[in-house]
Amino acid sequence: MTKSRTQQAADDRTEQLARNVYDNVRQLNHATARPPGLTYPGTAYSVLGNLSEAVYGLGQTLEQLDRFLTEELNAGRLGHDLGHSPVTEIHGAQDELRSASTTARKLANTLGRAQSSINAVNAKPQLTPASLASQAFPMPPGEAILKTGSAGTRPDHPPQARPGRAHGRGEA
Repeated sequence: MTKSRTQQAADDRTEQLARNVYDNVRQLNHATARPPGLTYPGTAYSVLGNLSEAVYGLGQTLEQLDRFLTEELNAGRLGHDLGHSPVTEIHGAQDELRSASTTARKLANTLGRAQSSINAVNAKPQLTPASLASQAFPMPPGEAILKTGSAGTRPDHPPQARPGRAHGRGEA
């Protein structure tokens, strides 16, 4: 079968995408091996979700490869290096592709459940006296005074007297 340049370029791109999957998984393995690539549970949550989606999509890719081989075999466009019929090899590959696709769907669901399991998990805060003080007093006292006015100044309006109380001495 002779391919056009457009067909060859499309096949080359498909092969490159598959190589990129391998490269990205390898890089992800390095990133998740230890800090600094994995330091918060939120990162693990995100990675699990993305892996679940990727593996689910991989199942679709496997089904499409199976369908391609079926169509090519049925159209008589496949041969064998040794000159005999490729039917046995194609059927073997299709069985394995279907099994792998089923496994990918199960793995995707399992990863999704793992992600859901850690949905409420967060990094335990490091409670030191300094961190507690910064939470209780989000700004230094001097800065708080500057934002609200200078210390020791009186408000423009005196506080209101409580109802039913005398306003001064000798008043009844």
